[in-house]
Amino acid sequence: MVKEYFRKTKKKIFFFKFLEQLRIFRVSFNRICQREECIRIWKQIARELSLTNEDIEHIEQQYSSKEERCLRCLEQWALNDPRGDITHLARIMRSFGFKTLARMYMNLIEFISNLNDFILGEIESMG
Repeated sequence: MVKEYFRKTKKKIFFFKFLEQLRIFRVSFNRICQREECIRIWKQIARELSLTNEDIEHIEQQYSSKEERCLRCLEQWALNDPRGDITHLARIMRSFGFKTLARMYMNLIEFISNLNDFILGEIESMG
């Protein structure tokens, strides 16, 4: 019975990690799009995120403000790139010189990882 509970709980935790990843993305994207220097180079960021020229042109046609364009390129990357995780985003932000953003993302990842490890440890100790 405990093993069955643990198996189901692990699935819930995986789903929790997925939801956390989405929430982190939302917060991260908002932080990026609040920085004028990020907004100014949104196309460079989009290219670094492996968006195609067609993707970028489509975003430009659909959205008038650079803030919105920046946000949409980040969202498109998160939805379509299998490598699309917060660690990859942190590396990209660091490559553009946004070390504070990158550090913040890495600290967030470490916190969530520690929290998940703690929760799993508590569940295993119940058995």
